[in-house]
Amino acid sequence: MHPDDMDALDIFGDDVVRIKGRMKRVSAAIVQECEEIHPGSIGIGTSIRYNLRLRPSDFCTVKSPSHVVLKTLNVALVDTAQADGVTGDIFATIIQPYFAGFPVPGRPVCGGDVFQVPWSGKKLTFVVTEVEAKGAATEGAESDWGVVDTTSAPRRDPDPEGEGRMISQQTDIILAPDRLAETDGLKNLNAVSYSDIGGLKKQIG
Repeated sequence: MHPDDMDALDIFGDDVVRIKGRMKRVSAAIVQECEEIHPGSIGIGTSIRYNLRLRPSDFCTVKSPSHVVLKTLNVALVDTAQADGVTGDIFATIIQPYFAGFPVPGRPVCGGDVFQVPWSGKKLTFVVTEVEAKGAATEGAESDWGVVDTTSAPRRDPDPEGEGRMISQQTDIILAPDRLAETDGLKNLNAVSYSDIGGLKKQIG
């Protein structure tokens, strides 16, 4: 985001912002200052743009509302072609490094977010199936998003049901034991809206 826009919105570097795109889709991101970005525009990663269903030159809104640290984050692996042949401890080798290795403490996530993790020459797709805020929500905070605490060293918690689980000081990240079918995991992102077919026009006839 351009520094002038950050000043106008009273946003600072490494702040968490909530972005609203098409079809009322929302996602969250960490703000970084960049003078090469044109004022009035933002640069976002592929995963966030995918979640928001945004294309280049689309309009979106950026806000810096109150947010909470998540108590629990549930994720599931989508059974795509890229996931074929992936075995072993997916939680320890893929999910844990993805969240614990985030360069800025507190990776922001929203319920329903889809994210991809590079692994062994593939891109594995995961869906955030559920989030739960820690304690009472901050006044004005939305309940369907927050930040994953990555400031404390995570530890593995044995689970008799076989689910992956990482517990840090704040956030409990749980990987579902069963994969989501691709049609279920990505059905919301593949939905067709009026804007995809040229907008809602007056009916002819």
